[in-house]
Amino acid sequence: MKYLFVLLFIQFISCSSSNEISWTEENDYVIVQLSEVNPQAETYYAEITLESGRRIAVELGLPDKEMKFRVKNNFGGFTAIKLYTNLDLE
Repeated sequence: MKYLFVLLFIQFISCSSSNEISWTEENDYVIVQLSEVNPQAETYYAEITLESGRRIAVELGLPDKEMKFRVKNNFGGFTAIKLYTNLDLE
């Protein structure tokens, strides 16, 4: 239910985080690398577009010291990832 709520917010928001990201798949995990971290952000969210065209939202929290997120890939193949912060949802 929490993810559905976040996804609905993301769909209605026209602004997105300005962070440049890159992502890779390693050992059933998706590794998302940020180029910069917003120090005012309390949490990050990912909008993941699946190969089927469906989109899901995942709460990521804060990145580690290497500015990376690790997400267990239990949703299958995907084509795109967009990141948002709690500041984007306000």
